[in-house]
Amino acid sequence: MGKKNKRKGHPKPHYGGKPLWQLLENLPNHGVGRLIVRGSFRQDEEHPSYMRILTVDMTSKSIKHPDNPKNVNKIRIPVTVEKVWRGVISPKPCNIQSTSYLPDYILIPEAEEEKYVRNAKTASECNYVYWTAGQKKRIKESIEQGMSPEEAKQREKERIALQEAEAGGSTSSGSFNQNQSIFEDNFDDDIDEDDDHQNFPERQVQKNSASANKIGHGPSRGSKRSWPQKSNKVSAKLRKQ
Repeated sequence: MGKKNKRKGHPKPHYGGKPLWQLLENLPNHGVGRLIVRGSFRQDEEHPSYMRILTVDMTSKSIKHPDNPKNVNKIRIPVTVEKVWRGVISPKPCNIQSTSYLPDYILIPEAEEEKYVRNAKTASECNYVYWTAGQKKRIKESIEQGMSPEEAKQREKERIALQEAEAGGSTSSGSFNQNQSIFEDNFDDDIDEDDDHQNFPERQVQKNSASANKIGHGPSRGSKRSWPQKSNKVSAKLRKQ
């Protein structure tokens, strides 16, 4: 009997691109400031989704379970990106090292970048909340204990606001209003990337983000609409370019 699909009922994706180490290896500055997309995700042409590369560490290549001959080409590298998910700019950098080995990344030609970035909005601009994996877990646990999804999310928003008030900072989930009960979020999104940037110091990420702006790759601009699922004509079109 074969292995169960870890994607919990989702069909096996059709990857349409290259692994990140291969895509970025020969680019100037390893592609910092450039835009990439996942080939297996469906794009909305009017409101595209994408990632802007902030930091790449080509010196830290790794292979999970290197003794397995099947993994010889599954090379992972730490890559921090600014992610636009459903057209909303994520409030924190995201490390996509865990999926960087997949042959599914496509580099957007510089001449095509404008149509990707022109409609982006921050989470606060469109009343959107980005939950991290840990926050989602706490919300799910509260729901399992009998809370409604709305109550569980409100409790988590209050917990975040209290935690960051004690730390003297601003709210990280898109500067949301903790008393606002109607909002869009990523709670039901099934994404496979880590919401983590511990491999890179925050100052280094900010420095590279600023450098990207100076060389003409400005802040991400995107949209608010749908994206994931399977590849289609958009990724095919990009691969031909």
